[in-house]
Amino acid sequence: MIDETLLSRAEAGDTDAMYKVARQYDEISEEHLAELAKARKNNAKYNECISVGTKHTIGLKSDGTVVAAGDYDYDLLNVNEWRDIIAITQNEKMNFGLRSDGTVVVTGDITAYVTEVNTGILQNIVALSANLSHIVGLKSDGTVVATGDQILGQCDTSEWQDIIAIASGFSHTVGLKSDGTVVAVGDNDDGQCDVENWGDIIAISAGSFHTVGLKSNGTVVAVGDNEDSRCDVEHLRDIVAIFCGGVTTVGLKSDGTVVAVGDNMYGQCNVSTWRDIIAISATYWNTVGLKYDGTVVAVGDNRYGQCDVEHLRDIVAIFSWANTVGLKSDGTVVAVGDNEDGQCDVEHWRGIGPAHTSTAVSSTANKSSAVSSTAFLVKCSCGKIDMRSDTFMSNTCKNCGNTGTLQPVCAGCGESVSRQDSTNCEGMLVHNNKTCWDNCHKRIDVYNGRKAEMKG
Repeated sequence: MIDETLLSRAEAGDTDAMYKVARQYDEISEEHLAELAKARKNNAKYNECISVGTKHTIGLKSDGTVVAAGDYDYDLLNVNEWRDIIAITQNEKMNFGLRSDGTVVVTGDITAYVTEVNTGILQNIVALSANLSHIVGLKSDGTVVATGDQILGQCDTSEWQDIIAIASGFSHTVGLKSDGTVVAVGDNDDGQCDVENWGDIIAISAGSFHTVGLKSNGTVVAVGDNEDSRCDVEHLRDIVAIFCGGVTTVGLKSDGTVVAVGDNMYGQCNVSTWRDIIAISATYWNTVGLKYDGTVVAVGDNRYGQCDVEHLRDIVAIFSWANTVGLKSDGTVVAVGDNEDGQCDVEHWRGIGPAHTSTAVSSTANKSSAVSSTAFLVKCSCGKIDMRSDTFMSNTCKNCGNTGTLQPVCAGCGESVSRQDSTNCEGMLVHNNKTCWDNCHKRIDVYNGRKAEMKG
């Protein structure tokens, strides 16, 4: 354990204390690294359980119903009749609920966009990404549909194929393909759609006017508006998850530390002393971290008390905007921060948690657009190895065209595994008995139908 006095000195800016703390944390054990990886994976299942907006908060209950608190404008709280919901997201004037049958329900002002939202095209959906100007849906066949404001072409996704994850910026849309390449459409005034040369990408995130990609080797790439150096990510290493605030880029490292670049007007990038972090939520003004022990840390603008999180305990997931919301392990919810419209009145909520069948949702990118899916391998009887994700579960082999022949395989040894088996720190499937971790002791990079080991 790190001495609390030493840690306090480090947090206060004492460089000598910071160095000593870093040296002690450098000695983190392989066992603890594995524990952090397991905790990150477990946290991912809560990503779609709560969505926090400017004036309201919505929560998904484990029975598939939804609750809401906050501003009554635009009928935003009218979710009482929603049923069979497996994921939720929102923007300032609309709520979106993804049903288990792949359809989408909407409440709010559907005419808020320049072009009215056409919910009729949202069929066979497995993931959603909503932003202020448009809503994007990833379909089960790897294609993408989008509706809403189309002035800058942000809904021109009809030709996309083999997509496994989506993200949306203020006026642009980004898709991650199964071969690790990336596509983007929409506003490109700042170069935020210049992703055609990217490869070996395993996760994407979109800020208001920039796009970030996480590579399989733990490095990061970024394009777009670089005001305040939000795209200066070349030095980032050993990253396992990326998050875009509107004007920041935040990276979570495998050892539980955090790095952040970009606008630091409110101190939202002052995360260098954080340790044992398993999840991040980032907004324009704040960065919030969930620790392995269920406590929470926060930096940035605290005008509404949204960073007053020291008392939070037993938290399993965090969500933020001008307030910070924490989901507790017992299914109750706590909130601090801006409550002008009652968006923090969640103390009576019960049973919040993953629906019986869940999928992944990308939140409004101006908040945090985290890793949209977990990648894993499948192998066909024809011998072809390919990649799938939690949001793209197509069972048709792209090599031979046969359906129903794909089986999940271990990223370490290539043998068949159960989809319920555990994952290593890169999200790839490994055996529950940790055979591959014990034998190889290396992270695995699998793309373009090949398998290659990286140094662990």
